[in-house]
Amino acid sequence: MPDKSGYCSLGTSVDAILVATESADVLIAHINKFVPRTLGDSQIHTNRINYFVPFNEPLYEVS
Repeated sequence: MPDKSGYCSLGTSVDAILVATESADVLIAHINKFVPRTLGDSQIHTNRINYFVPFNEPLYEVS
């Protein structure tokens, strides 16, 4: 979910997604309240996102 300043966390896929967001012409974001918020260089502002798709499902876990 976006924070109060309008930033969304890239979550657990920050390794590949950050580079992809910088080169993409259109950004589509899954907004999922279950994805953990990551810090550092892993934020994207909502004004850079073209489409928002709500997808509130828990992440898969391996026991």
